[in-house]
Amino acid sequence: MKYSVQIIIVFFCMISCTFSYSQGWQRLDSLRKAYMESQKYDSALIFAEEALKAAYTEAGEKDTIVANTLTALMQVNYYLGKYEESLSYAEKDVELRKEIQGATHPLYASALSNLALLNEMLGKFDKAESFYIEAVNIFKESGEIDSSEYAGILCNLAGLYKDKGNYAKTMPLYLEAMDILKRDTSVNYALVLNNLAILYRTIGDYEKAVFYYYYARDIIAKLLGTEHHFYSQILNNLSVLYEEMGNYSIAESLYKEAVALVRETLGPEHPEYAHFIGNLASFYKTMGNYAKAESLFKESLRIKEKTIGINHPDYAVSLNTLGNLYKEIGNNRKTEAMYKEALNIWEKSVGTEHPDYAKVLGNLALLYSSQGNFSDAETLHKKVIDIYKKKFGTMHDDYSISINNLALLYEDMGKIAEAESLLLESKEINFQLHGKKHRYYANSLNGLAALYSNNRQYEKAENLYSEANTIFKDIFGTKHPYYMISLINYANLYQRSSAFDKAEPLYIEYIPLMFESIRQNFSFLSENEKEFYLATKKNDFSSFYSFALERKNTNPEISCYVYDITTKIKGLLLKSSTTLRNTILTSNDSLLIAEYQKWLLLRKEILQLYSTPVGKRTNDPQKLEEEANQLEKNLVRNSVEFNNYNKLFSFSWKNVKENLKQNQAAIEFFHFTAKDTVRYCRETDLIPSCII
Repeated sequence: MKYSVQIIIVFFCMISCTFSYSQGWQRLDSLRKAYMESQKYDSALIFAEEALKAAYTEAGEKDTIVANTLTALMQVNYYLGKYEESLSYAEKDVELRKEIQGATHPLYASALSNLALLNEMLGKFDKAESFYIEAVNIFKESGEIDSSEYAGILCNLAGLYKDKGNYAKTMPLYLEAMDILKRDTSVNYALVLNNLAILYRTIGDYEKAVFYYYYARDIIAKLLGTEHHFYSQILNNLSVLYEEMGNYSIAESLYKEAVALVRETLGPEHPEYAHFIGNLASFYKTMGNYAKAESLFKESLRIKEKTIGINHPDYAVSLNTLGNLYKEIGNNRKTEAMYKEALNIWEKSVGTEHPDYAKVLGNLALLYSSQGNFSDAETLHKKVIDIYKKKFGTMHDDYSISINNLALLYEDMGKIAEAESLLLESKEINFQLHGKKHRYYANSLNGLAALYSNNRQYEKAENLYSEANTIFKDIFGTKHPYYMISLINYANLYQRSSAFDKAEPLYIEYIPLMFESIRQNFSFLSENEKEFYLATKKNDFSSFYSFALERKNTNPEISCYVYDITTKIKGLLLKSSTTLRNTILTSNDSLLIAEYQKWLLLRKEILQLYSTPVGKRTNDPQKLEEEANQLEKNLVRNSVEFNNYNKLFSFSWKNVKENLKQNQAAIEFFHFTAKDTVRYCRETDLIPSCII
């Protein structure tokens, strides 16, 4: 499952001195700063270029104000996506500062850090690391290791190591920077907390990620207010985290809050707004609401075309995400066009050996694979692997994903031995990088198990599915989407191998978990969105229906579950939770309203707790479940509408049977991948029957 993009905040060393500057240069530079603050980078570039001319005229070619203006031009071009131009200004800045300030001066070190950042953006990671380390050493030798500039360099070096997958080096640098900046609880301190939270999310420590995000958010709110773009960026990152944790209600709420804040402060035609609605679109894609996702993706693309232009890397990002949507809904022609346009932009901006270029190239390879174009797909997959291997080595998540994708292609091509070898390598990489108690490792077990299952090596598959299932359960508990996906995969294996006695308890465990998930998510979805969300469960329903079809002769009672599922789904779509909410909130019954709102808050808290690793929960969800259940009983007694809605989740075929008269039958028609089937229940039947 892919999620929206989290925002790592980089630290530019914006170098300034206390010299007296001419009013002409100062006026131009002040205008540049004002446009930078409002993120109007095209205008900022104009005044930065004019400021450089003024600096040359008023101070000569070898003066500090010239160097400072070169730094400003580096930053403006960076935000405009003109990385080569930005790199050129960074190189000139370093060269000038070395000449006028010396190679041991902290300001020279700050310029080196900026040069490192640009090399990193262009995929020149070894060069970037060298410049960062040189800058760090200069600060250490000068004794200025308590400065915010030094802390910023540490953060950027940490970000480089994170991108390279070297988490052991990343963590100490973030913690050192945090220790320096926490003394005055500055904005930079909050930004380090944000980046540290992203690291914790990456390594699977969701509890710490949530803590540091909220800590950073509160500091930004206090120092800059909730209208500042840093505040919105942290909300966005929290949204992505909650989406990954399976807490869709909180995720959507935070996404919408971030979008609303950016729209209010920067306007609906700003590139930052385009970025945020793009992330909201990704969320709706995850929820199966493709129409809403497409609308937002296209709006994001339109805004970026208008504001930053069609040659900006961020425009390429939007093309790629829209292409992913079209691939999912089967529009291959549009998908290919989007990917190829994005590749063209990345090639011009960073070259064909950059990881961002490789990411889109990998998506194009997956498209070709889905179309049966195995030859082109294999060529592209191998090129992607080569890029990642050269940039990161083999111990990296992107490399692991790329060989996994090639393995899937080889499986489709019937090259089972080659596929197995790559999947085993991917599994070992995930073990070395993350250990066994991590979702990446569990995912690699699932992938290898699927290969064995598809090739009738059921015993091998069983062991792997069992291990993956246990890992997800230990990390997330039984109500997280990861565990439920693992559970249905495990059940499907037993169905395929005709081990129906083993499959049945897994399916039966899955069904109530699935409906509890539906119940929680329906509380915040609109009526149309509910239908889209249920469509994402279609394959799981079909798997169980197919199993029940084969199992019914041995255990006729399995038909009861099928009947219950079909009637519950129909009832949920027909019964409006919006009507329920409005009825209660307009009842003028203050006690009823208060209980209902408390119930909603409890359900959200329970959902959040179940999305948190078991060992790191701050409360016991079972106790909250008991409290919520008691509130539900009160609401059922006091609200007819709530009672009717609540009954849907406990509704069963027995309720239908009790209301049937002599010579009546209740018939449910439904379709799934195996066969068209009719199930019916007559008044005289002990359980629902099945007709093929």
